[in-house]
Amino acid sequence: MKLDVKALTLATALVTASLYALCAIVVALFPGPSLAMFAAIMHANLGTLSWAMDIGTVGTGLVCTTALASLIVYAVGWTYNRLSERGALRDGRALPQS
Repeated sequence: MKLDVKALTLATALVTASLYALCAIVVALFPGPSLAMFAAIMHANLGTLSWAMDIGTVGTGLVCTTALASLIVYAVGWTYNRLSERGALRDGRALPQS
């Protein structure tokens, strides 16, 4: 099965941008609990850290996060299709043998 890499990449961009926007809204509405959750996820003491949110940082973060996720998914889809074409996935091998 060949993946439609462009459709997969676009879907990733849309989902990533939506989740990033939702995250920015949650942080804006609940900065204290958001920081506590982030500290727990990072296993860090973020006592001196504070949020620096304005339209510029949110916009830049949205674009960079979406672009990075899309690039990663495009690379995964492209790699999957190359391995699939060579029969590496069908034969149960991770990489084609020479």
